[in-house]
Amino acid sequence: MAREDSVKCLRCLLYALNLLFWLMSISVLAVSAWMRDYLNNVLTLTAETRVEEAVILTYFPVVHPVMIAVCCFLIIVGMLGYCGTVKRNLLLLAWYFGSLLVIFCVELACGVWTYEQELMFKCCGVVYFTDWLEMTEMDWPPDSCCVREFPGCSKQAHQQDLSDLYQEGCGKKMYSFLRGTKQLQVLRFLGISIGVTQILAMILTITLLWALYYDRREPGTDPMMSLKNDTSQHLPCHSVELLKPSLSRIFEHTSMANSFNTHFEMEEL
Repeated sequence: MAREDSVKCLRCLLYALNLLFWLMSISVLAVSAWMRDYLNNVLTLTAETRVEEAVILTYFPVVHPVMIAVCCFLIIVGMLGYCGTVKRNLLLLAWYFGSLLVIFCVELACGVWTYEQELMFKCCGVVYFTDWLEMTEMDWPPDSCCVREFPGCSKQAHQQDLSDLYQEGCGKKMYSFLRGTKQLQVLRFLGISIGVTQILAMILTITLLWALYYDRREPGTDPMMSLKNDTSQHLPCHSVELLKPSLSRIFEHTSMANSFNTHFEMEEL
């Protein structure tokens, strides 16, 4: 009974997550159309173009088709998961889990690629490269602050030529990147939400698959075992019923013998 209640709870949660998939996928498609309309108004890079706008203009044409394809596929996968949950079909649920895993890997790869492309800030420290010397016990900045990075480059630059180190701090650049445009903020929020929802859906799907498979393979539901139990329970009753005819026959024979003796005695008299 408790296991059946757990299965019902898992199914309800999967229904809710699939509904979230559909809503968030439609939202991402709407934001993509919104950004496409924004790009139509800003077609060229100029001196007044902000850094975050330049990032959108440069990388959005590459990421946009992937976003559209993933969202459309996610809507179809949500339908697959809904059907598998309703019918308790292990095969459909397995396909649902595999599809979610593939989509999550594609999203992760796309996010890593965008992250690597956008995080080339070419900066050092928070405000200035000397932050590493003031806030830590290091004698020189890390090698990631070098314009031309190689092992020991920061030590060499610190002792010889400071122009080989990035002078500007990362605080302002990272704030500008994270702030971005309104479209980027909404898109990042939706992307993170979809990723978290996918992880939860995969965990719930694995749990539901295990519960359904365990119910089907449970030894207590074996028909041969149940038949043996029924036979053992009803055997004493059958034994009593089998003994009843023998007792009735003995009683009949005894009655007939008594009546015969009585009749014989009366004839003698």
